[in-house]
Amino acid sequence: MIELNSTQLLQITLTVECAAMAIVAGVFFLVARATHGARGARWSWGWALFAATLGAEAAAWTFPAHAAALHLAATLMSVANAFFTATASFEFARAGRMPLPAWTVLALTSAAAIATAFRGGTNDSLLSVEVALVGATALTTVALGPMARNSRMWGVKTAWGAAAMVTLLMGRTLVSGAVLESHGEELNALYWVIEIIGGGILAFMLAMGEIVAMLEEIRIELEESNGALNGALQGLETAAKIDALTGLYNRYAFHTIVADLRRHRTLDGAIVVIDLNGLKRINDTFGHYAGDRALRHVAQRLQEMVRASDYVFRWGGDEFVVLLFDVTTEVARERIVHMQPPEPLYLHDRPAVELSVSWGVAPLAYDVENALKEADAQLYDQRRLIRSAAAKLGPV
Repeated sequence: MIELNSTQLLQITLTVECAAMAIVAGVFFLVARATHGARGARWSWGWALFAATLGAEAAAWTFPAHAAALHLAATLMSVANAFFTATASFEFARAGRMPLPAWTVLALTSAAAIATAFRGGTNDSLLSVEVALVGATALTTVALGPMARNSRMWGVKTAWGAAAMVTLLMGRTLVSGAVLESHGEELNALYWVIEIIGGGILAFMLAMGEIVAMLEEIRIELEESNGALNGALQGLETAAKIDALTGLYNRYAFHTIVADLRRHRTLDGAIVVIDLNGLKRINDTFGHYAGDRALRHVAQRLQEMVRASDYVFRWGGDEFVVLLFDVTTEVARERIVHMQPPEPLYLHDRPAVELSVSWGVAPLAYDVENALKEADAQLYDQRRLIRSAAAKLGPV
């Protein structure tokens, strides 16, 4: 049976802890690489330096001849870890938009000065490392505190709680070490074993919280991006269905809406095809701007005629289509007959141009295409009558 003394146990604990933190740092580097360095890069360096700090301390206890240089290297790496960790925490909490506050720079500088100066005996070297690590976890606690209170991100809450507990644990060690130092004593190796094991568990919780927080942030950004993309696509879909001139639905919207109606309800009602009379004459005489105004006047009257459950479409050119639901063709004809005529065109220095329409009505059924043809045929019959009357009686 192999018996280990407290010093050997401390060496093994530091070595195992170093390997564990190196794995954590590797995970952070993978996340940083997967996001092109946009997230976790500074945390990655912080955890890598923490692993290197533990490795240097383990080597110092294993090779006493080089202990002084290794302890110094561990202290300097713990100071660098404090800088990267604090910077990463503030950048994450503030979405990378603000640098470290001035007071945190002063706190880090003070921790670095105390850590490098506070190096007496062998165990005191661990205390000097602890000073810088306390600075790192304390600043992480401060940085993530507001976000942990206001955010639903459980990773942030876990990281904040773990950072606070690590700060308390190492703070207690610093106080205990200072008290013993004042009495000419120091913390023994067995205490440090327990400290490192407990701190290692909390450090692992802190690392997992930070990783989950980064993944949650990525998820939130993806959801927001998908929402914005879906909104843009819906906007494009809506724009593709709207006639730019009149604001009515267009022919593409007609086929889309009819296909959807066929799936969800029985098509029962009437279909009306309406044509603005004399649009070509208006365009040729007064210009296309006047023709556009005439089309808008017709669209306005049609919108006033229908109910919220009905649809009005600009079919193209001077033609419009109206879907009237749950009405007979007789009722549909009555509506068209009693519809207010389009508002006349008032042009500069010219008499008002009266507008009129021709129309045809057919029963709305599942075979919408045939219903359209029937209504269109009625429209052209009516137009022929109007043209015949116009030839006998003059302009209409």
